[in-house]
Amino acid sequence: MNFKKTIFITFFILFIFNCFGNSPSEELLRINDSIQNVIKKEKDYILLRNNITDLLNRNYANNKPFVIDYIEKNILNNPTYTNDTLFYANTLNTYAICFLVSDVDRCIEIAKQGINYIGNNENPEILEKLALLNSNLANAYAIIGHNHTRLKVFADIHPIILKTKNPQIIRNYNHKLGTFYYEFNELDKSLEHLYKGIFIEEDFLYHPSFAGVTEIFIASVFLKKNQIDSVRKYIKISNGIKREELPAIFNARIKNLLGLSEAYVGDYSKSSELLDEAYQIALSNKDTSEILYNQFMQARTLVLQKQFSAAITKYNDVLSNNNEEFSHYRYYVLLSLIDAYKANGQFDKAFLTYDVLLKYMNEQKVKNQQLYAEELSYNMKFNEKIAEIERLKISNEKAEIKQQRNGTFIGGLAISLFLLLLILFLMLKAQKRNKMLAKKEYELLEAKLEEEKNSHLIDEMTLLKHVEDRERNRIATDLHDSIGGLLSSIKITLFNFQETSNLNPSHIEHTDRILEYIDETKQELNRIVYNLTPLIVEKFGLLEAIKQYCKKIQTDNFKIHLQIISVPVNINVQDEITLYRIIQEVLHNIVKHANAENVLLQVQTNFASGMVVISIEDDGEGMNVEDAKNKNGLGMRSLYSRVQSLNGSITIESEKGQGTMIYISCIPRKIEE
Repeated sequence: MNFKKTIFITFFILFIFNCFGNSPSEELLRINDSIQNVIKKEKDYILLRNNITDLLNRNYANNKPFVIDYIEKNILNNPTYTNDTLFYANTLNTYAICFLVSDVDRCIEIAKQGINYIGNNENPEILEKLALLNSNLANAYAIIGHNHTRLKVFADIHPIILKTKNPQIIRNYNHKLGTFYYEFNELDKSLEHLYKGIFIEEDFLYHPSFAGVTEIFIASVFLKKNQIDSVRKYIKISNGIKREELPAIFNARIKNLLGLSEAYVGDYSKSSELLDEAYQIALSNKDTSEILYNQFMQARTLVLQKQFSAAITKYNDVLSNNNEEFSHYRYYVLLSLIDAYKANGQFDKAFLTYDVLLKYMNEQKVKNQQLYAEELSYNMKFNEKIAEIERLKISNEKAEIKQQRNGTFIGGLAISLFLLLLILFLMLKAQKRNKMLAKKEYELLEAKLEEEKNSHLIDEMTLLKHVEDRERNRIATDLHDSIGGLLSSIKITLFNFQETSNLNPSHIEHTDRILEYIDETKQELNRIVYNLTPLIVEKFGLLEAIKQYCKKIQTDNFKIHLQIISVPVNINVQDEITLYRIIQEVLHNIVKHANAENVLLQVQTNFASGMVVISIEDDGEGMNVEDAKNKNGLGMRSLYSRVQSLNGSITIESEKGQGTMIYISCIPRKIEE
């Protein structure tokens, strides 16, 4: 195991889970069964969520297939959990971790999905989950060698980390980012973050292996900067921290740096002893990178002892090994070799080595550019893959919606035609009668207005509105008292006939069907009477009237999503009724013509200006707006005239097959007016 991999494993895999966990034990399987039984019976959501989290936490180290299967079957796309941002984000994080070793592309896909799901949420607890998802994403990029992308991901989440206001997360983040900059030899940035990422005793309670690790990296940075006093200071701090455990490879680094520090103060015996111990630790762990680092330290101590030839040999031995994990030290080894050649009087070789250094720097620059281009290409292809999956998902959803619509249409065609004819007949009859009565009433009022010269002018549309509402009330009363009573009498008579006559089964079936038609006709009659009579507005107010009307016309296949953001208050009752009629007219037209399944109705009031904004959107068949206006139908004229009577305007946006959006803005009168 090399030093760079130790960084990754210690501060990610050890921090989150053990990638090489054993198979689930019988005890774990027994506990799983017990927790799942509790989950099935649990009614309290908070306890349910806690039990699920406990179940996943117990299994993601050693039983990842179970965790993956449970999340996919029970949590993903479940509205109960997708609406709980904190829990769902934490679950996606666990889900992503399960694929980190087995399927990195899948891990990246899930991490990005979780990041997009959280969005711009400012809740500190949720931001912690966002930070973890980004950390998983960065480490997944590291596994496939995309270190530039990993560094960018970590650098980009710096504002998010600060918003969590969690000191432990902030320290851990700064530690990781400092180590990344260390690998890229951006030493000042590395120190800036490592200073902020020094772990404290509070961190050791949860992760004992963190004790003194940041100080080791700070000392390693100062070694690259050739500031030996600072190396000595921080490596002694790290070595002096009491700890229960520390990965062996960190012990090797401590002894390497302590050995070099002792050499700088002239204690070569102690230096040799420490460097030998470091070598044995690195060798036992088969860490080639740390073995080379140890040889680098030994060469530097030989230079201090003026054994330049031996030092040069060791430097060249280190450079002859092309270990990838040691590559970010190669620049510093070459610099040290140049100094050794100069000190040994071999200036020609020093110049040649300097040329090697320049060539190496150019090669690294080209290599970094190539790697960066490869990472960009990977990310572009990955994003295209995600976009294609989303397109297929949307296409499937549209196909399902279309299939459901077709089934609903075929099943309800007969009933819809019958109800449509009945409604049309009653509406035409009521409109004809209403027009005649309204015309006579208007003529009488007009004559009276001409005779009363000193009386104030009455707005034409307001008058028509009053007349229409009064006629609606009268028609509703007539329908309820006359036709309603007749239908009841017919039903009673037919029922008595059925009971007293000796009818064969076929006749009984026919009479039962007639009784059903009578009941349906009475229900439709009650609905028409309810729609004609606006008394609910006067008694209970506009809000309750809208709610009741929406509830009344909703069916299993026709849903109205009502969003009352703010309701107008203290407005004229007649204007309240007009607002109700406007909404009623639009919803009626949607039911009648749009063949929609969902409607979004929003009402919002600007209390400062008194303006009321009504927005109604459906997912129906849509229409050609210009054709509808040119037809100049009664419903459209009525809608426009009502809006104009409230000093308002109306905008209609629609296309065939894409639903309809209607926006109405008006300023109803206040009561004092």
